[in-house]
Amino acid sequence: MLITGITSTGFEYEVDKEVLTDFEFLELLADVQAGGQNGMKVFAMIRKALGEEQKARLCDHCRAESGRVPLDSVTNEITEIFSALGENPETKN
Repeated sequence: MLITGITSTGFEYEVDKEVLTDFEFLELLADVQAGGQNGMKVFAMIRKALGEEQKARLCDHCRAESGRVPLDSVTNEITEIFSALGENPETKN
């Protein structure tokens, strides 16, 4: 089952509900939340949740006029996506 949404900046996403109960994804999430060097696993977590195609679309969505992808823009989008997933009744076990 796919959960779809749109961020406040207009990025349309879909996440497979099963990702949210996937051991490897949850392990990455725990590592990211633990901080430190584990925080670098956020990139793998994004890839696991969104897939390569959506990750590329997210980067394009956040791309600045300079051609660079600001980390804070991507972070804001990902935070909004995961907050929405956490509040979605379809993601509750």
